[in-house]
Amino acid sequence: MTVHSPGRPTDLPRAEELWADAAVLAVLSAGLRPGYLEQAELDEHGLRSLDSQNGWWTLSRWPHGRMVLCGIDDDYGETLLEPPVDLLAGGPDWLPADYLADPLGGGETVGLVYWWDGSWGRAPYPDGLRDDGLAGLAPVSREEWPWRHDILDCASDADEAGAAYDALLSAARSYTVDEAALGRLFGALDVGRLTTEMHASIDLTAALDVARRAGLTQG
Repeated sequence: MTVHSPGRPTDLPRAEELWADAAVLAVLSAGLRPGYLEQAELDEHGLRSLDSQNGWWTLSRWPHGRMVLCGIDDDYGETLLEPPVDLLAGGPDWLPADYLADPLGGGETVGLVYWWDGSWGRAPYPDGLRDDGLAGLAPVSREEWPWRHDILDCASDADEAGAAYDALLSAARSYTVDEAALGRLFGALDVGRLTTEMHASIDLTAALDVARRAGLTQG
């Protein structure tokens, strides 16, 4: 079996940018409850998804600015085909093996592991492996991340909501999320439709609290 050299993916943003993008999803999950955008949350290690119908992901922080992205795309990931890929092969010695054995605490199967220590890396894959599922994971699905179309679907003014959404992502990457940035986005939503069709409500306080705890706000 031929294997490639350890992967150095170039299609992932830098770790802090990926963190900011993923944390916005946790912010919106907290701010639009219950049930509408409950897709991610903070946990003791970092961020984790809540939607496990077709897979799951976690983005965890470790000392010295290191991060680990792991998860599985149940529909397209091929790393568990026979023989399965050793997802930690060639990995650095700081990888949290105990955590990666059960990231969600429910015995879920891990289908991919990427690590960041100044650049992204992963285990070598065998020739013929077409898809490890990375493109389908929420944190890296750039066209839909984080669920932009869902926000616009319940907007009273799609143009205003789109602009506010993009501004929120930019603020997250510059660690300047504040009440005004969140209020602009939530203010562009159709509250009546959100309540009657989506059975959800806006909680600005909860959203801002998650933004603070995720490190997206000044100070």
